[in-house]
Amino acid sequence: MTHLFRISSISLVTALGLILWPLITQAQTSGSLLRANQIAELRKKPMMPVIIPTYLPNGFGVDKVETYRGKYTNGDDELGYQIVYRGADGTCLYVGATQSGPRGMTLVGSTSTSLGQLKIYKDPQSNMLAAFPSTGYGTALFSPGYGQGCRAVRRDVFTRIVESIRILK
Repeated sequence: MTHLFRISSISLVTALGLILWPLITQAQTSGSLLRANQIAELRKKPMMPVIIPTYLPNGFGVDKVETYRGKYTNGDDELGYQIVYRGADGTCLYVGATQSGPRGMTLVGSTSTSLGQLKIYKDPQSNMLAAFPSTGYGTALFSPGYGQGCRAVRRDVFTRIVESIRILK
């Protein structure tokens, strides 16, 4: 009887694992992966729309969240944020404020997002992928980000990330 109980217990654990595994995997790939305190910081400091992805590949985590507000030497406001996501495979993604645009980059595709149609660019020299959501401020997604010491995600993965963006409310 004890032997039969062990088999049933193992079968039950295996069955639960098979049922729950898709949910666990989905939990790892859905959402911005930001902690509550990071979301609170992003909501109050930049005073600009904050773009976040709701899809990230398995193995990705938040590496850095920063907000800043200051003055340029000419007196203009400098405000913004950056979120750096890093993958276990050595890839990364930058989401945040930027003063750059697609100048010098090659258009490689476009995709639909909650913010409308977005063009995807590639820098021919660095192989960096980029998208520039229209929010009324300079915002961008880059993979890899400038100076992050990592590789770009594949273009199909970048496109899926871009498709998932939304404005943090």
